[in-house]
Amino acid sequence: MFENELKEEILSVIFQCESEKECENLKDFFCDAMNQYKSKLNQYKSEVNQHNAELNQHADVDNANCCSSASNSFDKDEKIESIIETIREELGDNYLALAPKENITIPTWSFNYESYNDTNTVHVDNFIYRDEDVDELCEAGKLNRNICADCHSLNVQPASLHQLRWLFEVAIPSLGLHNFTLLDVGSRLGSVLYSAYLYSSAKKIIGVEINEYFHNLQLKVVKQEKLDDRISLYLNDITSDAGLNLLSTVSPQIIIFNNVFQFFIGEKDEKSGNTSKSKLRKIWKVISNSIRKSGTIIVSIPSLEEQFAEAESPIDLTQWVRESYVGKNPRELKRFKKDYGLQLEDMNDITSVFIYQVI
Repeated sequence: MFENELKEEILSVIFQCESEKECENLKDFFCDAMNQYKSKLNQYKSEVNQHNAELNQHADVDNANCCSSASNSFDKDEKIESIIETIREELGDNYLALAPKENITIPTWSFNYESYNDTNTVHVDNFIYRDEDVDELCEAGKLNRNICADCHSLNVQPASLHQLRWLFEVAIPSLGLHNFTLLDVGSRLGSVLYSAYLYSSAKKIIGVEINEYFHNLQLKVVKQEKLDDRISLYLNDITSDAGLNLLSTVSPQIIIFNNVFQFFIGEKDEKSGNTSKSKLRKIWKVISNSIRKSGTIIVSIPSLEEQFAEAESPIDLTQWVRESYVGKNPRELKRFKKDYGLQLEDMNDITSVFIYQVI
């Protein structure tokens, strides 16, 4: 049915041609469009086939080491729980995980958050407080039960643990990266840093945080949990001269942007007159001009396409990065869901993690 309707529409366009030249131009356009489509389709198929081949190649090794891996995984899970407990102790009754005098502004100018406001939204850190923890906080009267019951609680950042484990145990290994340098922009509580330490082969893990409260909290956790052999922390604005110099000096293979800008740039700046969108445009212009090394991996939540569209950025993403679909073929996702006992909504969270490679 759809194919027939499409043919009719195409014919109606062709019949509007008033000369042979117009018909030839239209024919060239259709040919170019089909060639572009086939090129992208072949690229996607090539990536999927490559990842499937790698999975098959390593299947025997995975099975042979399953007992050892299970033991190591258990130790890592214990460690991550210890880290989460340390963070909770440091936060005390600061259940919303906010810095003193911190102002998180709901980006109502974003089409994703148009219906959110201060009365129906609460900031919940879903790395240290999972669904069952939120229920307990509601039961104890420490979070607004009405908001939680109405499903209006908003997990801003950081990424959840299963998102991070998928990233470091499935997606990044599929890229063939080992002993890499990772930089997390806006590392906040440090969830990306600790997960990279435990679940990846990263040799150097760098956290850049603009807020002194969270920077100091990270320092305490890293010291107490003895993670400073691979984790380095910097109190910096990544778009400042010092931040850009750090970016250039360490030359990371992987850079992570996890909900790092939208909720923290505020509304219109009365002094400069800059709006949220204009601030975002400026930020992404600086970043895209600074991250130019071909092959650099960018991990973004939400997608760069969404963020650029919301900021009305004139930057052509296709001239900077191309999206990679590693870790997202059905076989990998099904295996990950089974191995970690995840629910469908958890898998939806994973598909909201976007990976790009600088051209």
